[in-house]
This record gives sequence, structure tokens and C-alpha cells, in this order.
Amino acid sequence: MKKALLATAALALTVAPVMAQDGPFKDVPNDHWAYQAIDKLAQLKIILGDPDGLYKGKRTLTRYEMAVMLARLLDILDSRYVRQPLVLPDMSGFATKADLATKADKDHSHGVGGNTGRDTFDHSTLATKSDIAGMVKKADLDLIRKMVAEFQTELTTLGVDVDAVKKRLKNLEDRVSNLEAEWKKRLKIGGGFNTYVRGNFRNGNAAAGIPVTGFRDKDGFTVTRGPGTSGRVLADTRALHDLDLNLKATPNENVTFEANLTVGNYLPYLGGGMGVRSDRGAARVNQDQATTLWSAHMSTSTSLPIVGSTGVTVGRIPTMFGDYTFKTPDQDSYFTNQKTDMGTIPTDGLRSNFRLHGINVTAQAGKVNPVSYGPASANLAPGVMAGAFRGGYVGGLNRANTIGVFGQAGRVGAMSVNQFAGGSANVNINLLTKFNVNATYLTFGGGSQAVAGAANFDTVNVLAADVSTRLLGLNLVGKYAKSDTRIGSKNVTTKNNEAMDINAQVGKGNFMLTGGYRNVGPFFGAPGAWARVGSFQNPTDIKGGYGKVSYNLSNRIELMGSAQNYTGTGKAGLGGLATTDKIENLGLGLKLQVTGPSSLEVSTESTDYTRTGTAAKPREMFTNIGYRFDFNPASTFRLLYQIADYNGRSNVAFNGSAAATENVQKGGVVAGQFSVRF
Repeated sequence: MKKALLATAALALTVAPVMAQDGPFKDVPNDHWAYQAIDKLAQLKIILGDPDGLYKGKRTLTRYEMAVMLARLLDILDSRYVRQPLVLPDMSGFATKADLATKADKDHSHGVGGNTGRDTFDHSTLATKSDIAGMVKKADLDLIRKMVAEFQTELTTLGVDVDAVKKRLKNLEDRVSNLEAEWKKRLKIGGGFNTYVRGNFRNGNAAAGIPVTGFRDKDGFTVTRGPGTSGRVLADTRALHDLDLNLKATPNENVTFEANLTVGNYLPYLGGGMGVRSDRGAARVNQDQATTLWSAHMSTSTSLPIVGSTGVTVGRIPTMFGDYTFKTPDQDSYFTNQKTDMGTIPTDGLRSNFRLHGINVTAQAGKVNPVSYGPASANLAPGVMAGAFRGGYVGGLNRANTIGVFGQAGRVGAMSVNQFAGGSANVNINLLTKFNVNATYLTFGGGSQAVAGAANFDTVNVLAADVSTRLLGLNLVGKYAKSDTRIGSKNVTTKNNEAMDINAQVGKGNFMLTGGYRNVGPFFGAPGAWARVGSFQNPTDIKGGYGKVSYNLSNRIELMGSAQNYTGTGKAGLGGLATTDKIENLGLGLKLQVTGPSSLEVSTESTDYTRTGTAAKPREMFTNIGYRFDFNPASTFRLLYQIADYNGRSNVAFNGSAAATENVQKGGVVAGQFSVRF
């Protein structure tokens, strides 16, 4: 009986406003644990007490008295929720208190906002009790329903139509359930927190022939600059962090708002350092704290003439059209990140989607790279570059951070992309099988990075087409793209600026095999992300085959292999790759599931460069030992130990210099990452 009384008190609290007044009963002190509940029951006249003004809480409550209290509560529910419309309060400006309070506590514990330790949220946006006063919950109605069943006999005696009450409760419960579901989807909060630690080291010293200027890592960046002595892991170490807050709000059924706010020093680290990721020497990586609005966009739908229903998205939109058209390369192969690993580029602008005669059309225009986090060098500013890549250091040919062989004698030019406009059309065609066809046209505008003797440009027009199908158990994909560059009204490149990629994939049981052929012209310059060979990103002036295979020996052991074999196109002229030049890449790996939550991966990758006219055959090699532990589905720890080894096998250095001390480069990277998703 006591439990039933407490349940009634709890229900009363949900339907009664908070009122500050003296208690109605002399024998219930205001510091008693049940004072508030009894006070609300009295305010609602659910309990009346004895004529002498006493509550007499120690007296046993009869079932009949409990039924009377329940009948009075049912009358209140009828007047408040059944006899008038049930309306959800306007909560569009609020998150739930539990969500934001929990999120703020996490931010506070991680010291968000530098060393202040202050919460990053304005708590005025919290949904307080006064904001949701009078809202009954589904759980409350469930309690009432059970109590009605328990006291059915007594309620009938009091003249209550129990069957009618049950129907009204069921109807009210359904309405409350719908409102609760609507409220929950008004604002969803998620995100993640990553903390990274990276240490660089090199073996030996200048006296032993190891360069004092450091070595190139897998991403083509210079590391361990500084003193000529051996660089230990802790001699060049940095700690980074990145907090993502993802918001998704649905003010009504036609409007959706999504945003990502990131806080930390990881994005400045990616875009700083002028091509150097080291804390040693004159050029150091940028590790300034930054708060960045990575994305923020609103989507809705409208009706337009001819095209009819049209989806419209406006704001800062993560954008990607395709590997050979508009996509950013992975700027950091050592860490994972939900923003930069996706290949999307933040653009400020407008996108529309509509269907015209069975064709799905996307049109978009905007300012590119409002967030600078891309590659940087002496000639290329951080950001999205037309065809820019890192690495690809071949003996005697310095093409790092460039789009190929524009200009004379290997001199190069590139364009920093500032804005774009265009779109794509997608259609399914049924012939002998279903073909998915996608066509894209994009025009990019920007500023040339001036290089003496180079072919600079300020416009890139990209025309591309992709076709995919499934035939005879194979997944077939074909890609074609062409990039014309211009400066003003003058064409710079209209030939040898095409890319073609054809591949097939087959999988059965534990076996998966992919093979293809790629031909990328020397003057192809789209701002995409199509391939990586060793530290060579977005290779141009190459043609040849590639493949990848994986096989699960058991549920714990997976074997992996990859190969790329390219020759030069011979179409670039002076400074380009001849058809007798070769780039050969081979990768092998093994993944072992040690326990349920932990795995170990060992891999090696070597790239051999053969240059016409020299007996040298430079080799670049990376050996990796990786460990992963999943604490739970939302928390992961990763650890990587990598050895980088370059041998020029002559007096021609990895970076094109003839310095004998740079002929051999040995070093490595140790990287650890802890990730939490929420």
C-alpha cells in the first residue's frame, strides 16, 4: 500500500506546478523526505487529511482510501489531457537536460577551450523543469494503468466507469508515445573525442651518412629536423586532441539542420608546418588550439517549375563528387578522424537535388575550403589544390607537392582552389544487366602558385563519367575524367590531361580480389584523390595495373596483399616519365585477432623506382606493426610502430638532391590514438 501511495505521489508531481507555500499538515515537517510529495497531493486535493489538520502518516491506508485518491487523480488527468488537446511545448530551441548536462561534463573533464576547463555549452539552452512543466510521461501512464487494474473493484464501487478509463488511458498513452518520439528526434547529439600522440625518430647521425635534415614519412612530410645526432622517439614528440560535437535537429518534418563543431589542435597540425611535421628545427608544425565550424547546413524541400519537388541544402556542406573530380586525399595516414578521412571538403554554398525524367540530378556551387587543413609547402598554401600531392620523390625528379610536369624542365605549377560550380547526373540503365551511370561537370576557380618557368593557371574544368555494374559474379567499375586548365581566356592544357581507371572485384566466402588498370596523363590536374604509391599521393604521368587481395585463413587470421606496377606515359616531354621508367609497389600483411576485443596487424610495403639513364634503383620501404584494442563499441585504442627506410643506391638522394649524406634515410614513427564515440 505504501508503494502505491508513493506511485500516486510521483504521478501527482508530474501534473502539478511547483508552488511555494507552507505545508498543509502540522505533523509533516518540511524537512521530511516525503514532504514535497505529500504537499503536491494536498494541493491537488487528492489527499485531504483528518479534520484536525493532521496527516497521520503512520496510520495504515485502506484500499478504499487508495481507490478514492486514484479516482481523484483520474479526474485531474481527464481535465488536463483528455478534455483538451495534448500539445508538445515548443522545444525547438532546447536539447534535453540529460544529454547536454552529460556532454558538458565530458567536455569539462577533457579541458575543452584551452586551459580554462570551462564548458563549451551555453546552459541557457538547457530544457529546465519549467520548460516541460505539465508534461506527463508514458512511464507515468503505465503506472496509472496498473493501479487502475489493481483497484478496479473499489473504483467500480465509487461509480467510476473502469472500462472507459482504460480506453482513455490507452488513447492517452498512444498520444504521449508519439509526442515523446517527436521530442526525442528534435535534437540528436553525438560526436567523438580523439587524443593522439606521435613520436618521430631516425637512426644514426650525419657522420654515419644519415641525413641531418630528417626523413620523409608515409605522407611525404619532413620529420625529425634539427640536430645531426640520432633522433630518439621522445626527442620529437607531439600530443594532439580533437573533440567533435555533432548536432542534428528536426524543427519540423520538412527541415533538418546538421552541424559539426570541432575543438582542438589536430586541424592546425594538418595544415601547418609548411610541409614539415616536426617540432624540431626552424620550421615547426602548427599546434595552436582552434575552434572550427567544420560543417553547418540546413536541408529542406520545395517545389520548382519543370523539375517539381527539389531538395535544397544551404550552409557549410561537406562535399565530394568522385575520386577523379573533387575529393581530398587523406592528409594523415597515421591517425583516423571522422572528418578528414572521409574525403569530403567543407564548402560554403548551396546544393539542390531533383529528379528529371528518371535522372537524379545534383547541382552545387560554393566557396571551397573555408577550413584550411590541407597540404602546405613553400609554393603551395594550405587548402584544396588542383591535383596537388605529396611524396613521389624519384631520384633526379623532384615533383613533391605538385600536379605533375607543367612547364619546362620539370618545373611545375598548381592552383589553389577557391570556388567551384557544377553538378552531376545519375541514372540506372537496364540492358542485359543493370548499369549505374554517373556524369559530372565541375568548374574550379582559384589562384596559381607562381613558379618560374611553370605553366600556371586560374581555372580547371573537369568532365567525368563513371559506370558500374555487376556481371558474371564480378563488380565492374569504369572511371574517366578530363581536366582542362586555363588562365583567363587562354587554354593552358587540353591534351594529355585525361585519367582512366577500370577495375573488377570478385569475392566468394573468405576470399576477395580486386584488379584494375589506371592511366593518368602528365597534365591531369583535378582536385581529387585517386591513388597512393608509397608516399606518392595522386600520381600523374603513369599507366599500368594494380591489384589487392585478402583471404581469411580462419575467423582469427587474415592475409592481405597488394601490388601496383606503373610505367611512365612518355607524353610529358622534358622532365616527365619515359615509358621505360617504372614505379613498382608491393605490399604484404597479416592481421591476427588475438582476443575478441584486440587485434595485431603486421605489414610491409616497398616501392622501387627505375629511372632511365641511371643504374640506380631507389627503394622506399615502410614496415608497420599495429595493435588495436576495443574497450567497447564506442572506445578504441590504436598503437602503431613504423620503420621508414629509403636507399637511393647511388649518390642521387630521395628528394632529388645529389648530396651523398642524403642518399640513405632511415627513421620511423610511433603513433598512439585513443578514440571515444558518443
